[in-house]
Amino acid sequence: MRRAKSDGIDAELLLRTQMAWLRGEPRVCSMVPIPDEADEDARRSIRERTELISERVGLTNRIGAVLATLGVEGYNPLL
Repeated sequence: MRRAKSDGIDAELLLRTQMAWLRGEPRVCSMVPIPDEADEDARRSIRERTELISERVGLTNRIGAVLATLGVEGYNPLL
């Protein structure tokens, strides 16, 4: 059976969790610091590069699959 879900239940659970955190109970929840803009800018280039590499791999695989259906073998689309 599914648990009831409502805003009142969510608010009560959040309030109970915050009160436990304020009392200092261990492992109630973890607080993560918000990264500053310089850190996010440094990570952005890595994320964009990872995304571009994954797009390149996908396109390379598609090109290879199309060429294989046409009977072309041994073609390297990255050269």
